Amino acid sequence: MSLKDQIKKDEGLRLKIYKDTLGIPTIYYGHRVRQGEVYLGTIEDAERYLDLDIAIAQQGAMSLFPTFHEMPDTKQDVLTELVYNMGANRIKQSFPRFCNAVNRRDWEEAANELKFADGKSILSRWYRQVKENRAEGILERLVE
Repeated sequence: MSLKDQIKKDEGLRLKIYKDTLGIPTIYYGHRVRQGEVYLGTIEDAERYLDLDIAIAQQGAMSLFPTFHEMPDTKQDVLTELVYNMGANRIKQSFPRFCNAVNRRDWEEAANELKFADGKSILSRWYRQVKENRAEGILERLVE
């Protein structure tokens, strides 16, 4: 499945503004509402914002992971989806051990650091906020 299709499946489409799990106003495929942006409430508009957000997420992933372009496409897609979902700054601040493991290409450790706040047993805030099936799917694609 392509990255775009995966994000569409995981985020779902909403043509009206709603609040996400953190209470942040959101629209379309998980696009954070920003002052000054115009939302037409159409599928075409949702697609346009999705493409822009994916490009921003890829740039964020490249800034976090210097060897991003040398990684397999599946890893690039997972990392881009994570940045799409959380933002590069949140990943950098909340998951430094995850970032270190990715940069070492230790995918098993990276998955554990993403899932567990302590790397062992306490589920991370990210894991608890996204649907378990979605989180597990991301973790599986990360280690495959």
